[in-house]
Amino acid sequence: AKLKIARTEGRALAPRACASASMEAAMTHHVVREAEALRASGQALTSEAERLWEEVQEHVQAKARPNEVERKVQRLKEIRTEMSTTASEFISLVNRHPRLVSSLEERSGMELSVAPTLLAPNACNLGPAMHHKKSRLSAVSFQSCGDGYSALGGRAVTMSTNSDLLGDLECIMLEPQGKRLAPKDYVTTGVVICLQGMPPSEASLKDWCEAATAAAWLDHGATVVLPNIQAAAALSASDLADVVDAVCEEVGFSRVLLVGKDLMALRIVEMAAEELLEQLDRELCGIIFLGPSTPVPAAIEKVTVPVMLLWAKDDDISAFDECLPWVDQIDESDTLSAVKLCDVGGHNLGKVLTLGGAADVVSSFFVSVFILADLVNEDVPTDHGDVEKAASRVENLTRALPPALKEACKGASLCVANDADDTGKRRMTA
Repeated sequence: AKLKIARTEGRALAPRACASASMEAAMTHHVVREAEALRASGQALTSEAERLWEEVQEHVQAKARPNEVERKVQRLKEIRTEMSTTASEFISLVNRHPRLVSSLEERSGMELSVAPTLLAPNACNLGPAMHHKKSRLSAVSFQSCGDGYSALGGRAVTMSTNSDLLGDLECIMLEPQGKRLAPKDYVTTGVVICLQGMPPSEASLKDWCEAATAAAWLDHGATVVLPNIQAAAALSASDLADVVDAVCEEVGFSRVLLVGKDLMALRIVEMAAEELLEQLDRELCGIIFLGPSTPVPAAIEKVTVPVMLLWAKDDDISAFDECLPWVDQIDESDTLSAVKLCDVGGHNLGKVLTLGGAADVVSSFFVSVFILADLVNEDVPTDHGDVEKAASRVENLTRALPPALKEACKGASLCVANDADDTGKRRMTA
């Protein structure tokens, strides 16, 4: 009798279980479709932005059709806002449905031959691995942006972050030749992390590579890293700090210089003001902004590291008139600062450095902030190897100074406190 009852109950429960499973599958299908639509929208906006940007560049170089240029620039600004909204909606969806990312990857793999438009641009030409997009907070994978960075010895890497939002992060890493040949023995002078508000593109990668070359960051012994993240409401200052922490862990060096464009300025300022990197035992040595977005965040008053502001008069993403509040705010702050306003260069850091004449000042700023970090650092190296590396790092940075400063620093030596020195501090003497 009990067996008969159990069988009866089983038959009664089975339809309810099937119905529940069907409802869950239907919900999952609906969520995935919504995510796919957002991703497709982001990719369409990216393609439109790249096309408009190329057309604007052509018109500007030809000095023709100014009204058409103005109209397209306005559309680019609208796209920036739309992409930020799209990214926020996508991240919100991922937060509500944690299994969504794996579901999207599985669907992309199954539907590669019948729905290539749901993948990144040119996905059909990039092989079966293209559907695996390593960065959640980005509408575009670096795999669809070409390999122009390889000319500088760069490589694509995936870094694991502690951010629940970002997870594993796709990055491009540019390293000095000496570090690529002998990574254990090489003395790194600093880490430069480049951040932009818009999704990556072949043009933006080329821009960052040109900037790294013009500023001689690699020649000065730095490692340059381009994380694949973009500005979004869901991205917090803590998430950005986790990105910097992951980069430092990968590079094996804890001092960084952040270079940020447009919308990323807000998160950079928040992270610096709250000193989130110090809580992770990382050191923010300086910040360079190119055409940051407005309004100026109030937290800029709490930033204590050196800040450099770059702005080109022909910037077609961040209007030149918007630089005045930034200049005023930086001048009023107590932090060390430098402002370089250029006639040409647009919103392209490589062009600002080369055509705008800012390469030397940016290079000197890089050298100065990392030398300053050694001057104020109170941690005394006790291991002989660490002492030698510290002295070598300062020597390499000093060598990169302008001639006048180099002459002033001639004979500089890095001293380490001994047992008789009760200050317990490392100092530079000249």
